[in-house]
Amino acid sequence: MTGESALKLGRVVLSLASANIDRQVRDRHGGRCAVWRNPCLREFARAIQVSDHLTCAGLRGLLSDDDFFVWQSDDLPHAEFERQTNLGGTRLALRSGLILVNHETTVFPDCFPYVFRNIAAACQSDIDQRCDEVIFWLRRNERLRAIYPEGFKVEWYS
Repeated sequence: MTGESALKLGRVVLSLASANIDRQVRDRHGGRCAVWRNPCLREFARAIQVSDHLTCAGLRGLLSDDDFFVWQSDDLPHAEFERQTNLGGTRLALRSGLILVNHETTVFPDCFPYVFRNIAAACQSDIDQRCDEVIFWLRRNERLRAIYPEGFKVEWYS
């Protein structure tokens, strides 16, 4: 990572400094990791928008109907965060103008009733229809719209 990239990365994390830290969790190596709940600060939105993909590395989120938790760590994967906090949600990676969504949301619609309001219909639909429904849900989400006021693309990861 270049010095400029590190500086941009610092801006993303520092933009959350004035937000209340909801909790601290431990990464795989025992290091502390701050977690923010529902961060919708303009400074955070601006910092993400001016960052490149490298400087947002490790910026993760867990989104449900009720809350949006954000942390930055390459050493704290979603599964470990969920284990430590007993929270669940749609697993996201946040980038500039882009949200990466874990495919599990489309593969297991019955585990995401806040995304798929009609579980029976979702289970009968094909994967492309489920992807469309997830994207529609993400784009309606007020917390994401506050962070991405210009909109965002959606890509998938496993």
